[in-house]
Amino acid sequence: MPLWFIGGPGAFHQHHDCQDPPLQHFDDIVRNAPIFHARWGFWPMEGWLRAFEAMGLIRIGDGTLIVQRQQSTIGQTDVNAHR
Repeated sequence: MPLWFIGGPGAFHQHHDCQDPPLQHFDDIVRNAPIFHARWGFWPMEGWLRAFEAMGLIRIGDGTLIVQRQQSTIGQTDVNAHR
């Protein structure tokens, strides 16, 4: 059996679909974001939060995050419109 040196270890990753923003983590993100903001003074994952806001799911202002509608009410058309 020949031994081949490829310059380092190989890395393999199985393809899987992903969402951007990650709606499957919506509840966790909106629960933890205000806690992070209260401690550190800025919003984490701001790109995702702004995307949720653009989708009408949340509203952000003056250190508050208000859920406007649950992500379970959003359709695939809405997700694709914000990519």
